[in-house]
Amino acid sequence: MIDALKRFFSRLGGESRGVYIEVKAPTEKREKALTFYITELRKFGDTRFIIQKIRQDNIILINYNPIASRNKAELKRAIDKIKSVVEVRGGRILGIVDGFLLVVPSFVEVLKESPP
Repeated sequence: MIDALKRFFSRLGGESRGVYIEVKAPTEKREKALTFYITELRKFGDTRFIIQKIRQDNIILINYNPIASRNKAELKRAIDKIKSVVEVRGGRILGIVDGFLLVVPSFVEVLKESPP
């Protein structure tokens, strides 16, 4: 998992664009810190954990390569389920590089900009 993250971030650094995450101050006072989860989607049952974290307004980086290499239909079903929960909550789901999704709550803005 760590090697996959190193490759992921090295790919971002080598490209001519950057990905920036801006966290807007929520209107109500938050009682807990914002948490960033890094997880793998190995089987459809893993969506339960991911959806729980989405409902807690966390940022989640999902590596879906393990399920993609085995079963494309199960991958589509899992992503559709995650996407429906994200949309209901007003968040965003973004494909960053092959095999990775970034899920952010509604109060987090993701900006994609090229460096000057």
